[in-house]
Amino acid sequence: MSNTSPEAAIRKLLESAGDVTALRASRMYPGIAPNNTAHPFQVYSRVTREHYHHMTGHSGFAQARVQVDSYSDNKIEVDDLAEKTRVYLEPLSGSTTIGSNSITINRIRMEEDDATSEPSGDGSDLTLHRIRQEYIVEHAVSIP
Repeated sequence: MSNTSPEAAIRKLLESAGDVTALRASRMYPGIAPNNTAHPFQVYSRVTREHYHHMTGHSGFAQARVQVDSYSDNKIEVDDLAEKTRVYLEPLSGSTTIGSNSITINRIRMEEDDATSEPSGDGSDLTLHRIRQEYIVEHAVSIP
């Protein structure tokens, strides 16, 4: 049974990933980061979710696409942050509890990633590097 979101579960899991938090500390934001956020940081969001059906009803399983974007003004640092995120998330499965809510994750796998670089937008000469990773999170859901 699932009564928490897969993206909230990804955040909670990454909060306990020592190699990831060693790089970005607690700088992980839903949707969009605040202006002037220190680097590196991550932003996460759910892109889509598909509910599976079997024969004439719900199967009790869904698949969500969760995007995790890693940002830094240092290319090597953003590459390292994204790779440590992938290495930590991909083997995970099981139940995750957030407050009184929980989600059972069957599998997490990275579907795709890409990298971009652009001026930081703060008037400086810095370049902001971004790696976008999309993860497929297969998880249990309540059957209505």
